[in-house]
Amino acid sequence: MNPTHHQNSTPQPGHDADGPAGWLAGLLTDDNRFRAWVGSAIATAARPVTLPDNPEPDGYVVTDAGLKALADTGEAPGTAAMVLRLAALYLQRHGWIQGAYYDLSATVFTPAADMVGAIGMVCYGGPVEAPAQHFDDPGFLDFEEAVLHLDRYLLVMDGSQAYEFNDAHGRTAGQVTDVLRRAAAIPAAELIDALRIVHADDARRAQLFGGDAE
Repeated sequence: MNPTHHQNSTPQPGHDADGPAGWLAGLLTDDNRFRAWVGSAIATAARPVTLPDNPEPDGYVVTDAGLKALADTGEAPGTAAMVLRLAALYLQRHGWIQGAYYDLSATVFTPAADMVGAIGMVCYGGPVEAPAQHFDDPGFLDFEEAVLHLDRYLLVMDGSQAYEFNDAHGRTAGQVTDVLRRAAAIPAAELIDALRIVHADDARRAQLFGGDAE
């Protein structure tokens, strides 16, 4: 397993049923309800909140190109939607695994893969040792944009990121391919707005419950 492929220890939002952050995960099966909530929450937001430049220092390392993609306010950046759908198709055809990018025991050029490994197969045309660090490959920007978009979706809907979601105990191949396709269908702007709202909610809770702590 590549050193960048590990569980993320960041506390997960989305488990408090009393606020917007608590019931975001419950919208995973209803895209229309999710989009309606984002529009309503944006309209009533008290003030804009700036996200940290790189809020996950122990997770996926975002390059300058990736940070630019994070600021995108259009639909899924570049080829992200297509890449995510093709990654789901790859997993359906060739198999899904946990704990590594690819099945190291495979003797074929199309081994079973995890979520990120499947994205790498789509972008690079074959298995590479470290998909997230294949910086000089022409497909790297497509890879990075797809992973960033997927991570945004998972942060909003599940409070996790790609590696963590893929390797969670009890995860199924069907859940993984479903998430890849659902992420592909959501514009980047909606996910960014939702992350800002969740971040603002977390900041307000920290002020309310931790402001007087010595």
